Amino acid sequence: MAISMDKPVAIEAMLEMMLARSSANITVETDPALLRKGEVETICGDATRVKNEHGWQPAFSLEETLGDVLEDWRNLADNAPDSVKS
Repeated sequence: MAISMDKPVAIEAMLEMMLARSSANITVETDPALLRKGEVETICGDATRVKNEHGWQPAFSLEETLGDVLEDWRNLADNAPDSVKS
């Protein structure tokens, strides 16, 4: 169960973690026209309550979780019908 890391992590940092695990040469470009005005710059979850009430502790790091997500998507892509792979 993913709840919170108790610290903010930039989307760019998560993207870099995913790109580091990729064997493809990927170029990322930001389209300023797609950026939302007034976007909240920082959102951070707080797991204090679930930790205190249920003793929850994170079992996996963000890096491990992103690696698992990437591996799952790779498996899905490998097993997709040929009509979807093009």
